[in-house]
Amino acid sequence: MFWRLTCIPTFIVLLLVVGCVASKGDVQQFVPYEEGHTYILDPPMGYKQLFVSGDHERRHEYWYRDSMVLYVSTFMNPMNYEELRASGKYYEWFEAFMNGDTLLLAGHSSTGLFWQDRLLGNKVHIGFRNIPAAELEKFKAAAFSFRQLK
Repeated sequence: MFWRLTCIPTFIVLLLVVGCVASKGDVQQFVPYEEGHTYILDPPMGYKQLFVSGDHERRHEYWYRDSMVLYVSTFMNPMNYEELRASGKYYEWFEAFMNGDTLLLAGHSSTGLFWQDRLLGNKVHIGFRNIPAAELEKFKAAAFSFRQLK
């Protein structure tokens, strides 16, 4: 009786927690509101996914340990807003976003964590933030894996 009351609920909770973390090889899809194209992304394994959407904007966030995040977004304010402002590059980013230009901006925060935001020319941008140097190449590869499917 004790086994059923403690072990089974614990097992169910464990399954739910493990089920929220993606495994290697997952390919994620992103469809902006304004266009009929579908994009795909190969994020590093071990994330928890969050979807955020507004009127005509959406963002897919892939959260990792230590607040590392990879994102794809059509939001006018990027997740790297503070980093862009601190680097003096926000107005360059905003102008490129409004004009539908392509642009790649990257840097590191005062704590030494890396960030990147890449505009694709169609008001879609992909980036990451809070990435330590040891994880940087993996997140760069994931960000550049973003491509149009159809």
